[in-house]
Amino acid sequence: MTDSHPDSRAQDQAAVAGARATISDDELRALPKVDLHLHLVGSAAPSTVAGLAARHPDAGVPADAAALREFYVFRDFPHFLQVYTTVSGLLRDPDDVLALVVGLGHDLASEGVVYAEVTVTPSRTPSP
Repeated sequence: MTDSHPDSRAQDQAAVAGARATISDDELRALPKVDLHLHLVGSAAPSTVAGLAARHPDAGVPADAAALREFYVFRDFPHFLQVYTTVSGLLRDPDDVLALVVGLGHDLASEGVVYAEVTVTPSRTPSP
């Protein structure tokens, strides 16, 4: 898209749109990707969160898949923060953190992510 002529831009845009239409889902999945801003806790798959919730039933996070889906329906931003903080409370020992990191790594690899910058927000959660 080096030519600024309107006809050239339209042709280039049409070529890009045509290229997008010819890429299958499998081909797209196979392309290497990067994810430059992930929050470790916020990126946890429901299955990972459910596993942690089963380990720590006193945390207030449902381990049941249907209940967990409902748990993640945010009413507003303060509710989002409440859910995020509650899920963060599932991280009580190194095995919990390991489960989160391994789960995220598996999920990213399955999507073809070859590089990710993951943000970790350390917090001190009182022991139950």
